[in-house]
Amino acid sequence: MRKINLKKLTFILVFMNVIFFIGINYFNYFKPQIESEASEKRPDDETQAKDVYLNIMTTDKMVYKMCSQIVNGEHNVMMMFDDAEDENNFKINNDTLNNVSKMDLFMYTGKGNETWIDKFIEKLKKGKVGIIDLSRGTKTINNSKTLLSDNKENKYNEYYWLSPDEYKISLYNVKNAIQERDIKNREIYEKNYESILLKISEKERELQKSADFFNGKKVILIGDNLEYLMQYLKIEYIKIPQDIGDEEFKKKVDVFCYNTKKRDENLANTNNSRESDDKVIFVLDKNQESDIIKKELNSLHKKVLNVNIDKNKDYVEYLEEVSNSINKLKEQNK
Repeated sequence: MRKINLKKLTFILVFMNVIFFIGINYFNYFKPQIESEASEKRPDDETQAKDVYLNIMTTDKMVYKMCSQIVNGEHNVMMMFDDAEDENNFKINNDTLNNVSKMDLFMYTGKGNETWIDKFIEKLKKGKVGIIDLSRGTKTINNSKTLLSDNKENKYNEYYWLSPDEYKISLYNVKNAIQERDIKNREIYEKNYESILLKISEKERELQKSADFFNGKKVILIGDNLEYLMQYLKIEYIKIPQDIGDEEFKKKVDVFCYNTKKRDENLANTNNSRESDDKVIFVLDKNQESDIIKKELNSLHKKVLNVNIDKNKDYVEYLEEVSNSINKLKEQNK
């Protein structure tokens, strides 16, 4: 029987163990580098941006809808007030301040729509919440008279959003604010924004086509509320302030309804002196139609465009409603 060389066997076993441990150490040394290089070549979402979930507080339904349409379920959107009355009667309190201070974003309409906003922002706990004024960058029209509300003067016409041009600027402000806080999904918000613009643009074309009806007409605007809309539609108008008193209002209506070329000829002859019914159109916010305004305009048998301003409506529906109201006047004029 052949003897086993124990020295030779021991040497072989020791040599194999050395090779084995060298191999393990080599693999462990280079593995992290290989994985690191692979990670650099194939970045995933976690390396590009972190997932975020935003809590967004808005003041009213209009701002709420704008924000909700942009985020489309990606974040939590809330609103402070269900209706204008609650918003107008709001009194600043610690519970509301603490709640809003914990939000990621706080969005409001601006330009005096929230009469209490300056004091409210001043008392918020700064640091976390981003404060967004949606009127930033929009056109400004002054009211006929500086208004006093909540012990604060406001000379600005607050209804800037009735102009589609200004509304789209507000929508852009919403989109940008959300994109800055959620970089990872910025393309989602961009697509949502573009989709909303397409819907608005379609209704804008219909509205502008309807507005051709005002060409060659004497348009009398009652009050300030619809001035942004009138300027957007490029309609020339004469404005009668809303709060001038009943008798003064009657006088101005009477003067503006007279044809200036015939006024001095025979003021007593109403049929000859007044502009024809087809040439004079009154425009006003339905919410401002007082009894004296209704009575005076009915007595003149003049055409009236009543626009119902309601921030609770969907904006596309609002544009459609204005266009339909103008088209009804067209039908009456035939």
